[in-house]
Amino acid sequence: MRRDYTLREDTPRPSRAPGEGSGRTSNWPPISEERRWTEDFGISPVNSSCMAQTIDFLRAYDVISQARERLFDWIRPLSQAQYTQAFPFGLRTLQTTMVEIAGTERWLAMRIREEPFPVPFSWDDWPISETRCPTFADLETAWRAQMPQTRATLAAIVDPGRIVENRMVGRQRVVTYRAAQGDIAMQLLMHEVHHRAQAMAMLRQLGVEAQDIDYIGFVQTVRREPRAPQIA
Repeated sequence: MRRDYTLREDTPRPSRAPGEGSGRTSNWPPISEERRWTEDFGISPVNSSCMAQTIDFLRAYDVISQARERLFDWIRPLSQAQYTQAFPFGLRTLQTTMVEIAGTERWLAMRIREEPFPVPFSWDDWPISETRCPTFADLETAWRAQMPQTRATLAAIVDPGRIVENRMVGRQRVVTYRAAQGDIAMQLLMHEVHHRAQAMAMLRQLGVEAQDIDYIGFVQTVRREPRAPQIA
């Protein structure tokens, strides 16, 4: 199902080629995020608390939700064959792309709430997956059921700079994530926008005119009026 944030039990951590990046030969053992940014990029991480304090996560989610409804309207009439048709870009199919957006929303919201994850953790057992939501109707039902909780989660963020730690316990290893609540919320919002663009590109390949769901289109008013005659 997933491309990002995986806890793979059957694949070793990738190693770097000699001389690549910072020169480390392996990504294990883990190092601090600050050290990782410093060694890999020569810069320090962004000050999360300063950035996140100025963002209205709930308003942004509500606007993105309006755009999501249009995306739903475009996908709903498709056949199952179209929904699962493979394309040579992105996550290949509309099915995988939409499952990725909804499933990651659930995962990130749980991180913000500091909810424990199932043990042992497996994406194959995730409530929103291609196995559990094979059709778009299945996915839409599951996604709509979690939307109010996601919205409440974002509304409950009081201190966006507050650091939360989340552990995912697999069968062979434990992965610990540490980030500010505000940054996790930002990822939740931007992740959907990123992947919905891929979904729209797939829809256009299927002959659907998927366009005009920019954020600004849902929050601005536009007034058009005749131009006054010019006096020579």
